[in-house]
Amino acid sequence: MFLHLSTGQDTVMFGAPRACRKSNILDAESTVGLFVNTVPVIVKVDSSETVDEFTRRIQQNWVQLRDHENTPLP
Repeated sequence: MFLHLSTGQDTVMFGAPRACRKSNILDAESTVGLFVNTVPVIVKVDSSETVDEFTRRIQQNWVQLRDHENTPLP
C-alpha cells in the first residue's frame, strides 16, 4: 500500500527476500552458506479493499509464490 500511495500506481512491484534453508534443493542440509533469494512480487491495489483484506490477499499470494522461491532471479 505504501508504494501505491507514494507512486499513485495501481500496480506495484517489489522484491521479497526469502531465506530458503529448508527447501527442496539437493543436499541443502550439508551445504555451507546462505540460501537467500529475492522473489519479485507484483501487486494490483484495489482501493475498495480494507487494509485487512489487502494483507490477507497478499499473504495468500505469498503462499503460492513459495513454489518459485528457489528460481534464479534472472
